[in-house]
Amino acid sequence: MSELPPHLAGGPSRPWIPITAAAAVGILGLTGLALWLGRTVPGTEGLAVELRDRGRIAVIGADELLRIEAEGAELMPAREVPGLVEALAGRDEEALDAALARAGVAGLLVDGRAGADRSEGATLEQRLRAYATTHSLRGVYLTPAAALYVRRGAVYGLEPAMGDVLARAARQIVGGSSTPLVRAFPEPLRRGRNVEVMVLLEQGDRPRLWRSARGGSIARALVTAASVARQRWTERQQAMGGELDERLPRMTVRVYLLEEDGTLGDVSAPFVERVITEDHGVAFEHRGSWHYLLPRATAERGEGSAMRAYAELFDDAGLPADSLGRDELRAYRMVAREVGTSPPTASAPAPGEEQGPDALLAPFGDLDELR
Repeated sequence: MSELPPHLAGGPSRPWIPITAAAAVGILGLTGLALWLGRTVPGTEGLAVELRDRGRIAVIGADELLRIEAEGAELMPAREVPGLVEALAGRDEEALDAALARAGVAGLLVDGRAGADRSEGATLEQRLRAYATTHSLRGVYLTPAAALYVRRGAVYGLEPAMGDVLARAARQIVGGSSTPLVRAFPEPLRRGRNVEVMVLLEQGDRPRLWRSARGGSIARALVTAASVARQRWTERQQAMGGELDERLPRMTVRVYLLEEDGTLGDVSAPFVERVITEDHGVAFEHRGSWHYLLPRATAERGEGSAMRAYAELFDDAGLPADSLGRDELRAYRMVAREVGTSPPTASAPAPGEEQGPDALLAPFGDLDELR
């Protein structure tokens, strides 16, 4: 009978045991490292979904954020994007946007754990780390650990003069003028995109009535919002203080774009109070309907507390005050960006003297194509 190997026959096997133990330790160590490298970064739940198909995203902050994986997204350190670190150290948003555009970077994933400064003198990096709003970037998703911003770019193509003409056209629609042809609007305003436009009627510094509408373009949303504003005033004419046609010349008409600036990935009170800044309004989507308070109303009705403002908003919508944690409800913050103003006129135009909205918009639009 052949002799069994020592480790099977019970013979000396001490040299084999340490080698096996060492290997086991090594395997466990490698496994632990792999699990650590692949683990979710605490406080970033939900970001992977929002990063999907975003393309190149520059990461500001700890390199551990680079571990977040999403199909169609490439995360890279901000230091690898030429000119980005320098732009972030300044306050020039055009320089920031240019650096991102040159490198083909769609947005930023910003570490928010260290806390930062959003005062007027703060750098762009400090402001972004503090979850502040900017004109060149739009917030997409906010978590306690990091926030995702994407480039806004020249989304609207609105020059100041064009915006003021837009407000004058809104005044005429509110005043009962004929609805302008969509072709009369400049191409950037006809371009297909989901937007929300608000038309505000203001007397002195007091808002009297405002209505907003969502539409497939700025042009369509503006026409709807202005038409609904007129309808609403007419329905409540006595409570509003008289006929709209008599009061409108003495009021300022403002046009705003209402934009989402980040879904709240965490709805705990400390986080909500932290990320709803003085520039933001509280908002939520619930079963296909949208509800919001403008920034000014958020400050006034919330008395300085975003959580209290949300409770007021829920009450307006007929929901319990503690609805913020509902699974079917998406909470987000919003900004109202004024794009045009029509100041009060001395008096109502005489018959035949009023320039219709089509004529107002003609220098910017493509009405010649309809002739």
